[in-house]
Amino acid sequence: MIPIGQYKFHILGGQPSEKTMIKIDSLDFIERTADYWHDAIFGLEQVNFNEKDKVFSMVIIRDIWEEAKVVEKKFLRTKYIVPRQKYLLTFTNVTKIELKATEPVDAISDISYNPNYNEIRIECAKNTRIVLKVEKLNGKLEEIGNKFFDNTKYYTTVFGIESVEYE
Repeated sequence: MIPIGQYKFHILGGQPSEKTMIKIDSLDFIERTADYWHDAIFGLEQVNFNEKDKVFSMVIIRDIWEEAKVVEKKFLRTKYIVPRQKYLLTFTNVTKIELKATEPVDAISDISYNPNYNEIRIECAKNTRIVLKVEKLNGKLEEIGNKFFDNTKYYTTVFGIESVEYE
């Protein structure tokens, strides 16, 4: 854990005892939080913009790969389950939002900030794009709820190739 002001940044291999909350107020913090949001899924119904208060928020769900549990191992095939965690990603000082989506659910590929244009871009795997115009970079990523398992979803690896199975 690296203390940063009043917040704590958890190294992803650790087992934090308190909820993770990361303040995002620099390019460095967007890069440092990449492991938390990269490949995290979200539904469009979980994306909100309060124009009056200038607050953008979205609930994302992250697979916690560092806590994966092997449930079956046969020859070259390994089957495991991965706990999941919900996070609330919030940005304040948002003056405008542009949203382009073709699917109701997507996974985050990249979040970037361009200080020259005061713009946060959230790019996703299925081509969803969210562009936030901001007065300044100010946000946070915080855990909400408890970890949970999706007991119908399993990951398998065979010869190092990963796939998803549903039961």
